Amino acid sequence: MSFSARCFFSILLVSTLFCSSASSNIDTRREFTRREVMLLDGVASITIIEDEHHRDLAESWIARGFEIITWYDQTFGENENSLARQINALPAGGKLPLPLPIFKGFQQALKLSVLTNGWFDLAAPSPKKLFKERDYRRIVLDESDHSISFKSDRMSLDLTMFARALAVDTIAQEFKKLGVNNAQIVVGGVGMFLGQNIHTPWQIAAVADTDQTQAHRAFFYDVTGVAVVELEDRLVNGQWIDPKDKKTFSMQFKRATVVSQHALTAVAFAVAISPFDALTAIRYLEKHHAAQGMVVDHLGEIFLTEQFRNAQMKTETPSSSYKDLGPKELQLKRREESLEK
Repeated sequence: MSFSARCFFSILLVSTLFCSSASSNIDTRREFTRREVMLLDGVASITIIEDEHHRDLAESWIARGFEIITWYDQTFGENENSLARQINALPAGGKLPLPLPIFKGFQQALKLSVLTNGWFDLAAPSPKKLFKERDYRRIVLDESDHSISFKSDRMSLDLTMFARALAVDTIAQEFKKLGVNNAQIVVGGVGMFLGQNIHTPWQIAAVADTDQTQAHRAFFYDVTGVAVVELEDRLVNGQWIDPKDKKTFSMQFKRATVVSQHALTAVAFAVAISPFDALTAIRYLEKHHAAQGMVVDHLGEIFLTEQFRNAQMKTETPSSSYKDLGPKELQLKRREESLEK
C-alpha cells in the first residue's frame, strides 16, 4: 500500500470521553494533558489520569513520554542528519546500522507486509512512476549488526506513519514500566488508550453522519489497552496507490476505525483495508484476527467485526433502534454468502 504520510496520510482519531455524575465522595483525580506540534507535520498529545496530589509525578510521566516523541520526531524528521535521510540516501547494497528499537520496528513492519500480502507495504511508493523500484521485498535487514540495506536504488521511503506508530508503542511500554495505569497517547492521529478516563472507560465511536435517511447514528465502545487508527475517504481519495493494480483509487467507504493491541499493527491494517469495499474490509479484518474494526459506508450503514457486533446492543444511541444500527449478523452472513458464490 502506498502512502506519503506527511502529505496524504492524516488519520483522524475519534475518541469521545464521558463523565458520570458527581459522587458524594470527593474525587481528586484529574486529567493532566500536554499537546505539542511535531516536526512530522502532526500534533502529539498525552493525557494522564492521576490524583491531584500526584501532579508532579503525572507531569514527570508526561515529560518522559514527550522525550520519546521528540526522539522519534527528530530521528525521522526532515533535519539534515536525520536517520530517515540517511536511510533514503542508501544505494543498492549499502548498509546502515540502526538503533535496536528501530531495527525491531522494521522487522515488525516487514512481518506485517508479509501478513497482509503486500496490502500494507512499508516501501510502497508515491509517486506512481517509482512503483516498480520500491517494494517491501527489496528491504533487507541483517540481524547480526542490526543494519538495513536495499536491493535497489531510489527506495526513498516515507517513514512518517511508521515513526508515529513506533513512538506510541514505545510510550505505552514505558508507561507500563513506570506504573502509569490510565492514559491516552496520540501521536499524529495514531492513538493508544490505557486504563480509563476519570469516571468512565475511554470510548471510541462509529458515527454514520451521511446525508442519507439513516443519518447521525452512532455506536460507542469502551476501549482499554488498545491502539486506535481512523481512515477518512476525503484524506485518501486520489492520493494513495492500490498496491495490486498500481493506480490511485477512491475509498469505497466513508470512514473506518481499526483497533489492535499495537499501534503499528493498527496502522498496517488500516492501510491494508483502504482499497476495499466496506464488507470486504470487515471480512479481511476478521480473517486475520490481528485487528478489529468498524466501517461506515457512503450510505451510512455501519459494518462491524465480530467483537464489535457482539457489543452492539449494549452501545446503541438512545435515539436509534436496533434495526437502524447497521447490519445484523444475519444480514452480514447473507452478504458474505453472496460474495462467495
